Amino acid sequence: MARHDVLKSTALFRAGIWLAFATAVGALAWRGRATPSSAFAISVAASGIAYILSFGVFGVAADFRYAYWCVLASLVGLVPAPLARRDLSNHVRSGLH
Repeated sequence: MARHDVLKSTALFRAGIWLAFATAVGALAWRGRATPSSAFAISVAASGIAYILSFGVFGVAADFRYAYWCVLASLVGLVPAPLARRDLSNHVRSGLH
């Protein structure tokens, strides 16, 4: 509980930070959007973004618990996003573009 109390006031527990992070993940993967890994990263990031933005219109509270999906989507999308560059270069090298 002591660690939570210390971290609670940091940027780590702000929904806007995770919204920006999800946007960055989508932007990182956008160039290789034709590859499966990039399409997955963009889809998951867009899902997190849409979920957070929907609370601006329909949300009844501003608790951080409503940002959990965006946090998870951002972190999961971050894994394949850099792989998109590798997949894209393999695509170009093999002549599949």
